[in-house]
Amino acid sequence: MKYKAIIGIAFLALAATSCKKAEENQTTEATFVLSDNMLKTTTTALATTQVVKNELTFYGKITADNNKRIDVYPLVGGNVAKVNVELGDYVKKGQVLAVIRSTDIADFEKQMVDAKSDLIVAKNNLKVAQELFEGKLNAERDVL
Repeated sequence: MKYKAIIGIAFLALAATSCKKAEENQTTEATFVLSDNMLKTTTTALATTQVVKNELTFYGKITADNNKRIDVYPLVGGNVAKVNVELGDYVKKGQVLAVIRSTDIADFEKQMVDAKSDLIVAKNNLKVAQELFEGKLNAERDVL
């Protein structure tokens, strides 16, 4: 009977301590809980071993330093045929930055060719007038 009493007390002590542990487990609070909306939008993936990539992706806007920039405007308009420099290149005075095909320049070149032709004709006319004046076949007024 003594043994039954000791076994009974041990059993009660064991039952009391095991109930206490269950209560302790129930009283622990969670520190982080996902809401229902977050659970709907959250996806998970298994962790895998991958090769480390030596690549970084950044988002932003790159602008030129306005203190070191000079705007260059062409004298005439037209289509850009060739660009000799890029953004960020150092340039020197007199360096050709771009080639522009312009109808204005083509018109100026045509006027220059016409003016050179007119000059040649005028020089020939002057030479003829001087020769006629020397032969007394022309008045001085025609030479002038």
